[in-house]
Amino acid sequence: MLSHARINIVHKNGGGLVDKRVRIDPSVYLGRRAVVFNSVDIRGNVVIKGNVLIYKETLIFGNVKIEGSALIRGRIVIYDSSKLIGNIIMDGDISVGNNAMLLGNVVLEGKKNIPGKSVIKDNVFKGQFDVEDVKKTRPDYFNVLNKGSFFHV
Repeated sequence: MLSHARINIVHKNGGGLVDKRVRIDPSVYLGRRAVVFNSVDIRGNVVIKGNVLIYKETLIFGNVKIEGSALIRGRIVIYDSSKLIGNIIMDGDISVGNNAMLLGNVVLEGKKNIPGKSVIKDNVFKGQFDVEDVKKTRPDYFNVLNKGSFFHV
């Protein structure tokens, strides 16, 4: 349950709320509608705007941009110049890195690794999956443009 008593620190860069257990660099922009708590670590030039709730063991670093409405919880790692724009739900053991993009309405649950240069738009993935396996079993979902990249069609 969310305890408002502990989430009472206003981040100086953007006005978002954090609890005292959060590690957040001063360079991170945390918009005033964002809330971060538990063992979250945010470093670098991360920009978080919109109705965003981040908690549990999440690590975000680099030049990540998160905009829109997002619920990010679990053992999540988001890094480099990844972008999460839209209505995003991430819950589980998930890694999103190296310029990957989640756009529109995206739900990721379970254990996942979204490799660099990947774009996922308006889709739901539950359970464990590997990008290469999805390409083989559901080629109708993906149009492979170059090695390491995939786009929902």
